[in-house]
Amino acid sequence: MAKSDKKSGPKRERPAQKRSISLAVARFSFNFFLAAGLLYFLFQGVLQKSGPETAAREAAAATEEAAPKSAGRADAAKPSAAKAEASRAIRGAEVEFAGDKYVYVAFPLPDHTLRLVWRDEYKVNYFNPAALSARYKARGLSIVFATNAGIFAPDFAPLGLHVEDGRLLKPIDRRSGAGNFYLKPNGVFYLAKDGMAKVVESSAFRADPSALRLATQSGPMLVIDGKLHPKFTKGSPNKYIRSGVGVCAEGRLVFAISKTPVRFYDFASLFKDHFRCENALYLDGAISKFYAPALGLSDGEGRFAGILVATKPLAETGRDKPAAE
Repeated sequence: MAKSDKKSGPKRERPAQKRSISLAVARFSFNFFLAAGLLYFLFQGVLQKSGPETAAREAAAATEEAAPKSAGRADAAKPSAAKAEASRAIRGAEVEFAGDKYVYVAFPLPDHTLRLVWRDEYKVNYFNPAALSARYKARGLSIVFATNAGIFAPDFAPLGLHVEDGRLLKPIDRRSGAGNFYLKPNGVFYLAKDGMAKVVESSAFRADPSALRLATQSGPMLVIDGKLHPKFTKGSPNKYIRSGVGVCAEGRLVFAISKTPVRFYDFASLFKDHFRCENALYLDGAISKFYAPALGLSDGEGRFAGILVATKPLAETGRDKPAAE
């Protein structure tokens, strides 16, 4: 019997063991899927709750990221604006060319600061920048630059064309004669009301005076379509103080005066080769003056007819001067 009991005992216990294992597996599976389900719904709830906050954070981050870039672009724009403003400034300096020294003042084009004056409302000559400066100061203006215009007659009247603010005060003179004024081709420097400048031969001048802000005639031409005046001689013994004006490269209007006596050939070469002017005109000789206090040129005396002058409001003191190159 004992032998039989040993054999039959394990056989009766197997179904119980299987049921126990199955129940354990079932409980584990139930708990596992229950936990997984709870985790799933919990995770979904977190996502739904955090979605708007995440979007808000992302939007804020994007704004913060964009702000430095925008600021960077604004900062980058400032030098460009400053550079543009600098490029618009009236500039002046002393320059040496071919062994001679000159002073020049350059205006960016279009220019709306330059004027031409001759007489006041009582037809009394201004004569010189010093007298003109006192008049302008009373009107709240400061002279940035002034120089004599074209050659004038002994009675202190312009010898040729003279236009102020669209008003023709002296007609163009195309006659022949003696002296520098009539050394053909002579020419006209004029500034249109849109601020653009030109230097042309007198024979080619066709502009309507009413469309001009200023015009002055003188002679001879210094540079004609990129070439020197045909009558200038290299090495000529004739040397004098000389002043002139040219429409030059990079959209600049350049006035220049020699510090010592120079030849026409050398003076014209300054405009052609140094300033790269396509056309330039001689203004006058030994009597010529530049008045530009910021450049140390404060001699505003002399007696002239037309005066080319640029002004700015006195309130802009500190900015009313030619910038040094």
